[in-house]
Amino acid sequence: MAAAARRLWFCLGVTGLLVHARLPRTSDKIRGSLESHRALDVMLATEQCSRSSLILMTDDSPWTFSMMPDLTNLQAPWGVGVFGVTNNEQNTNMTHEKFSQAIATAQRLREVSRWVTVMVASEDPTFLSAFAESSFKKHLLSVHTVRLLAFTRLPLHRLHTLHHLHKTLSRTNALLAVVDDASPVLRTRVLSWLPFTDPETRPLQVASWTTDQSLSLAYPPNLFPNKFLR
Repeated sequence: MAAAARRLWFCLGVTGLLVHARLPRTSDKIRGSLESHRALDVMLATEQCSRSSLILMTDDSPWTFSMMPDLTNLQAPWGVGVFGVTNNEQNTNMTHEKFSQAIATAQRLREVSRWVTVMVASEDPTFLSAFAESSFKKHLLSVHTVRLLAFTRLPLHRLHTLHHLHKTLSRTNALLAVVDDASPVLRTRVLSWLPFTDPETRPLQVASWTTDQSLSLAYPPNLFPNKFLR
């Protein structure tokens, strides 16, 4: 990717707020990164609409950067915000403070948008848990017009212990896309946790994506089902 694409400026909606995102270089050795990138692009395309905006939050790992969607093709008329939060394993309070600052800025974009899709990508359980806790406390995802799509390649058994993540996934309009790049054919499962379920409860699979079959929706035409209807 060109150097200019690694140093990006994004105007957030009509607020005139500018966020500078300095992104790491792409690693060509990450298996399946291109296919995972395509899966994300397809999923985001199903949720695009007028007066929508997109908020991206990532850590600084090479795999995470490989998951960045093609911003040139996204339809987000009310703005795109990119936030890189470095996880400090020695100081979790600093990590939470960074998330608080990023989410406070992201909320300004949410306030001027009718629909918002928040995309979070990480293979770090500490990062995912810190985002879930901070976004829940700051009410970033508290309205039904905000949708969360989290991407990871962590196996489910490692996610069951992340109680803040489960609370966010089950109580908000949220989905978790789990990338399986260990098999010959890369596959991504999109999962939904119903409200008031335990972390160990088996999630509902609402979509899947493979390099052979593209995106398959369990409840077409929407990627996000309305799980709050009785």
